[in-house]
Parts: sequence; C-alpha cells; structure tokens
Amino acid sequence: MELKLKKRVLKLEWEGEKYEVAFPTYKQGKEYQSRIEAFKEDTEKQAKEMEAYLQSLGLPEKVMMDMELEHIIQIIEILAGSKKK
Repeated sequence: MELKLKKRVLKLEWEGEKYEVAFPTYKQGKEYQSRIEAFKEDTEKQAKEMEAYLQSLGLPEKVMMDMELEHIIQIIEILAGSKKK
C-alpha cells in the first residue's frame, strides 16, 4: 500500500480577489488550541489569537477585518476539518 500526501490550501475569493489559505499543520493546530484554551475566560484574547492564527496561514488582516463573522467561522470550520468544502 502507498499513501502520497501533500500540503493543501483553501482557495477562496473575496470581493473579486483570490486568496490561498494553508491548512494548518498538526503542530500549528495543536499550538493554536493550547493558546485558545489558555484564554478561555478572555474572549478578546481568544479573538486576537484567532486573528494571528489565520494570518499565519495566509489570510491577510485587511481581508479578514472586512469579512462578516460568518465568513471567518466558515473558513475556520473548513480548516479544522469540521465542515466539508
């Protein structure tokens, strides 16, 4: 049996512009989860962690800040594997 894997990206279009957001590595996901859990009582810090996480995966801050919250939730669900593209 052979299993060939490669890094994936989420291709999205926002206001006519195309962007690519990398799927997180296991390490990135684990570190993000740890940071979010550390701030479970502070939603402001959780939001900042989420913003930094998405930026590290390739979503520009300006684009993220212009999106609706529902758009960000959809992106996170897809990257986490909890929602099919």
